[in-house]
Amino acid sequence: MNPGAHPIDPTTPVGQLRYLLGDTEPTADATAPEGAKSYAIWSDAALLASLAIADGNVLRAAGQLISQLAVFYAQQGQLSVKADDLGLSISARGSDLTAIARSFFSEALERAKATADDFFVIATRSPGFCL
Repeated sequence: MNPGAHPIDPTTPVGQLRYLLGDTEPTADATAPEGAKSYAIWSDAALLASLAIADGNVLRAAGQLISQLAVFYAQQGQLSVKADDLGLSISARGSDLTAIARSFFSEALERAKATADDFFVIATRSPGFCL
């Protein structure tokens, strides 16, 4: 069970992160607390923890969560199943997810660079006052 607020509030960092990651469809879970639903991958608590680690940066938090999934799939090993003409393999999922995580980290870095020089102070001086 991955409980989270429902409906999702897109004005909050948790809601933005949930939309960015695509974990927006609640699952049928009767054990979810009132006012909440269970989501397929992440709980609101996991999203909040990731945001705390990323200092509130939604893109970095997304990169961290996707990296977690990549590690999970890498730990599963080379699993592949075949039946008749249908095959399923998770062997490439780890590297695919790592590439997605890198894209989130890169975008977070580019945005940080773009706003790095945004801070400045304009001080005015009035006659008789010393700054």
